[in-house]
This record gives sequence, structure tokens and C-alpha cells, in this order.
Amino acid sequence: MTAGRTLPWLQTTSENDVWQLWGVDYRDVVVLDSQNRRVTAYNLTTYDLSDAANYAELKRILLEAANQEE
Repeated sequence: MTAGRTLPWLQTTSENDVWQLWGVDYRDVVVLDSQNRRVTAYNLTTYDLSDAANYAELKRILLEAANQEE
């Protein structure tokens, strides 16, 4: 599933149940700030990016997170 991809994939292992620790669902885009703290999660199943309003909303969220002061 991740071979040849450049996007990170959150992987739960027997040692670390990171999906539960992060409180994420399948197809969540987790937005982090410059200190790698969670800003929000945006679910691509609920908010299909083929809808221009959803695309614009996620873009706004990403730009705001990128421009936050430390």
C-alpha cells in the first residue's frame, strides 16, 4: 500500500497502537503545527476533495497551520 508513495502512513504495530493513541480514522489527514503538535484531523471520506468547498477548506486549514507562529 505504501510502496512507491511519498505520503506518510500511520502504522499501528503490536508495540504501539498509534491509531488509537492519535484518535484517527481511516482516511484522516492529520494536520500538525511546526512543533509536530496535532492541529486537527480532516477525514477524506466525510469531506470528499472532489467537492470544491471541501478542497478549499482543507487548503485553508493547511495554510493556517503552516503560518502559525511557534
